[in-house]
Amino acid sequence: DESRFASLIAQKLQTRHTVVECTAKNIRSLIDQIGTLIDEPIVDPAVLPTLLMAKEARKQVKVVLTGEGADELFGGYDRYRNQLAVERLRHVGGRLPLFLESFSLSPIRRFRNISKHLVERYSAQSVWNKRDLEQLLTGGRQLFHPHYYLRRHAETNPLLSMQLTDYRGYMAEQLLMKIDKSTMAGNLEARAPYLDTKIISFAFGLPLHQKIRYVHGKYILKKVAERYFPKLFIWRAKHGFDIPLCEWFRDELRDHVDQSVEYLREYAKSFRVEYYKQIVDEHMDNKHDHSGKIWSVLVLTNWMKANNISL
Repeated sequence: DESRFASLIAQKLQTRHTVVECTAKNIRSLIDQIGTLIDEPIVDPAVLPTLLMAKEARKQVKVVLTGEGADELFGGYDRYRNQLAVERLRHVGGRLPLFLESFSLSPIRRFRNISKHLVERYSAQSVWNKRDLEQLLTGGRQLFHPHYYLRRHAETNPLLSMQLTDYRGYMAEQLLMKIDKSTMAGNLEARAPYLDTKIISFAFGLPLHQKIRYVHGKYILKKVAERYFPKLFIWRAKHGFDIPLCEWFRDELRDHVDQSVEYLREYAKSFRVEYYKQIVDEHMDNKHDHSGKIWSVLVLTNWMKANNISL
């Protein structure tokens, strides 16, 4: 719940502020309609609160601005900082200055022999890993992995390799899909000013220390923002746009999970239903948090049912 911070900024800017509460109750109908609300399946559960916001915003405006692109362009994700620290620590060799440089992520002169490891490990959103999918899917299907930018830049500029991978994949195929389809479902237009071509060129030309410094991503944006907003707001810990599906799937939304199992049985030629049922059971028994996997199957099966798609 970030409404406290939103209210703080609304007061400072003297704007009208509306709080939209996201509960299991008010997203239930969205899940029932998800196959028709979006014309392609979206694995990010944040599509649900985004749909709620879009419907509320349309009551007052026709066009909204969004922040998509800032994290990919300016190194905002925690996984960038964490991955860079891991790669540096792999090559510390007991030298304290290198360790300190790894921790602060000051300008990096050279990453050696990390390309293979970064290519193998990096993923923007690991809902299903390769082994999981091989268990879920039948027929030995070929799985895609966006290796190109990782292989091309991982050794000389690992941050750029991750940014470009996300920019061409995660952002384009998930984040922008989510915001576009959610706002369109609410008859609302969305614009992403960070994706102006001049800003993109500027951001990709920045050195590492202007993007990530110590424990902070989007460093240069935050320094600019300090001129206008309280430091408490600017430098607080990053928080994803998450909803507690883990708990809801075990309680209020359990019937939707059961429905996804039954729907998947209709596509048994393409999916191993018993493997998915095992995942559901582990989640319900509180052994693992498989809410991401369950949501991906739920939205996929609802979408296929709504569009009469057969496999």
